[in-house]
Amino acid sequence: MDKSLILDHVKKVNEYNRMNPEAVVEIDALLEKIFADEDFAAKVEELFVGFCNGTDYQREPIFALAEEKGVSQDMLVLLICEIWSIHTKQIYVNRGWGEELFWDQILDISIWADMCHRLYGHWGLREFGWIKASLHGQIIRLGRLQFEIITMTADELPVVINGVEIKRAAEPSICTSPRATPSQRKRDWTPTKRLTTSSDRQAMQYSPVAHGFCARITKNSCPKPPTSEIL
Repeated sequence: MDKSLILDHVKKVNEYNRMNPEAVVEIDALLEKIFADEDFAAKVEELFVGFCNGTDYQREPIFALAEEKGVSQDMLVLLICEIWSIHTKQIYVNRGWGEELFWDQILDISIWADMCHRLYGHWGLREFGWIKASLHGQIIRLGRLQFEIITMTADELPVVINGVEIKRAAEPSICTSPRATPSQRKRDWTPTKRLTTSSDRQAMQYSPVAHGFCARITKNSCPKPPTSEIL
């Protein structure tokens, strides 16, 4: 594993997220423990390579590794997600989304780390499913909203999702929440132009969820990033 690359990336993630200083101390200590143990480092790298290759990990392999090495399970999940975000950054670059959107998206790591501390009294990450989907590039934050990306071909349209029919259209077709004001709609949807090309067919739907709103985006193409080899 490239120690300098990982240390630099994790430091930037924590700085951008304004991670609690106490959490940063624990993260740094766990990093040093990993790099001081060749077997530990090799197993973390194996998890990273699997993630880059699209493995849909559950928490159990990380929990088992944490138990084997005598470290906090939730803290190891947090750190591994920060390491996995190295690949997420490359996904954003490959898809033309840019680093700005990447840094906005990983704010969730800090939000859920704070929630873990508030609910369980220690630093770490419990909301693994949401963060994992985000790190795989399946969820993207645009302003105050987050969107789930659904890939399908034009032949699969029209399709009904949550009771809303999505049709083929030359331009994005948007159904907004009745609670959204015109100024909110303009602010929230303007950035989506970054995701469109002349060949895209998109439809987006708001639906109330715990985090405010979620939108589904359908496209006739969504490039899959190559396997990361940065470690």
